[in-house]
Amino acid sequence: MLLVQTLVKADLSQVPIAGVGGALLLSALVMSLLCLALRTPLARAGVDGPAFTSIFQGAPAGRPMSRCRCRAIFTQVGLALASVAMIAIIRW
Repeated sequence: MLLVQTLVKADLSQVPIAGVGGALLLSALVMSLLCLALRTPLARAGVDGPAFTSIFQGAPAGRPMSRCRCRAIFTQVGLALASVAMIAIIRW
């Protein structure tokens, strides 16, 4: 609900859509490749398939602290962008 409230109040008219979308895509790609690169070492450490899936899906976690940091550093526009990113990343 807090994400939706933030987005309703936000003025996103000056947001560089291509830059934000590119950053989201690139970060998701990097995290996916990093998780896949770590799959073999994790398997040797005893992380089985279902546990690895949880790691892979939870890699973009840290949402509440990210919102706090964006609000503190980038004011209301940063908070709105963080909300858009989280809604795009969260798997409903």
